[in-house]
Amino acid sequence: MTQTTPVKTLAAGIAITALTSLGTVALAQDAFPSEPIQLVVPWGPGGPGDTYGRMLAQAINDNNLLPQPVVVVNMPGGGTTIGSRDVRDADADGYRLLFSHQTLITAELMGTSDFGPDDFTPVAETNNFCLVYGTSAESGFETMEDLQAAAEAEPGSLTDATLLGSLSHFSSAMLNDAAGIDMRYVNVGGGSARTTSLMGGHTQVAIMSPTDVIRSDGRLRALVYMGPDRHPDLPDVPTTTELGYGFESCLNYWWFAPAGTPDERLDTIRAALEQAVALPSLQEAMTSRGVTPEFYSGEALDARIAANATALSSVAGALQ
Repeated sequence: MTQTTPVKTLAAGIAITALTSLGTVALAQDAFPSEPIQLVVPWGPGGPGDTYGRMLAQAINDNNLLPQPVVVVNMPGGGTTIGSRDVRDADADGYRLLFSHQTLITAELMGTSDFGPDDFTPVAETNNFCLVYGTSAESGFETMEDLQAAAEAEPGSLTDATLLGSLSHFSSAMLNDAAGIDMRYVNVGGGSARTTSLMGGHTQVAIMSPTDVIRSDGRLRALVYMGPDRHPDLPDVPTTTELGYGFESCLNYWWFAPAGTPDERLDTIRAALEQAVALPSLQEAMTSRGVTPEFYSGEALDARIAANATALSSVAGALQ
């Protein structure tokens, strides 16, 4: 005998199927990320910040740490404010992030930007390196004591190659304030421009990376290292702590999202970044460039950003 399906049972089956389908669509729509994530780098291509951002993006992409790729978008200009403003004003959906460092703090302190870290949601710190105060090997300065003696002998005679308003400017100011040196600042630009100025004899000292000194074939000399311990490749260079200056200065690379980005989406990104930083290939690539790959998030990250803001604020008034 042929059996027939009751109408109510058939209708219920159709409804269940429909609800299941809708649920599947909803899950697919909620999956994050469902499209590429754009990482805004507020510098032009080829510089250190751009290089590190691309290394991290490539590590995520090559190892399938996210279901969608991270795409680097260069937005230079305005002392990094163009790129950072773009991310600040972006939709808070996790699809547009900022890769920056202390310039986000110094720009606000100098008044070149009307926003800072508090206007974003911090995601993670992925890499950093500490700075040195360096000079040309032909300058005649071998130690910070030599620099102090020259400053006392001829007040106002010493010149510092810097980028006004940048971390290098602030770091020099903190150092010279602690050492009691009256320094004249010359706005020459970024790292390569500063080393060129030193080696050309146009200025006498500058903030730079340890790698600049190490790879200079003896043409540059580090006077003091601003990290917590002596640099392994510059074992004879004292730290700011050893000299009693009472501060450190390192360039910390941070990832930021627009304020209000959902925590669950940022947790997905953080997990991928933590895995990327732990990859031996990335560790080796960054270390070979004099960069320390380290991962911080949550309260530890907040504390590092706050400590930087406090230290930089201490000299901001003297620089404006």
